[in-house]
Amino acid sequence: MLLRTSEASIREETIRGLRVAAMQTITGQREVVKSLEIRLPTKELEDAVVLLQGIAPVDAEIEQTSLWLVSMLESDRAAIRQLAIMNLSAITSETLAFHPDADPGRRREAIRRWEKFLKRNENRLVTPR
Repeated sequence: MLLRTSEASIREETIRGLRVAAMQTITGQREVVKSLEIRLPTKELEDAVVLLQGIAPVDAEIEQTSLWLVSMLESDRAAIRQLAIMNLSAITSETLAFHPDADPGRRREAIRRWEKFLKRNENRLVTPR
């Protein structure tokens, strides 16, 4: 469902459900990963699993993590873009008008806003304390 739907609201609810399933038990986590393994190449699978687990605000203090998370907005897969913006929004309370299903030009404009956001904050989504 996550990778097949073109409806953002369905993807968002699917992500929430997968997160709950993965957090409840180790078996649930394995099943979520197993279901993604058959649909995603290895690199995308790794990214999807990290995004599903969620990025903690303390991790968003790290430059490499912040840059990686914003780069996920450029994914060819709407589901990965959805996961990325959900994480970004959870961390910053912002979307900067990024919509995973927008046309590529509008997505690129929003990504530039995220890149400017990072630049203003020393390439970090959260300023270290």
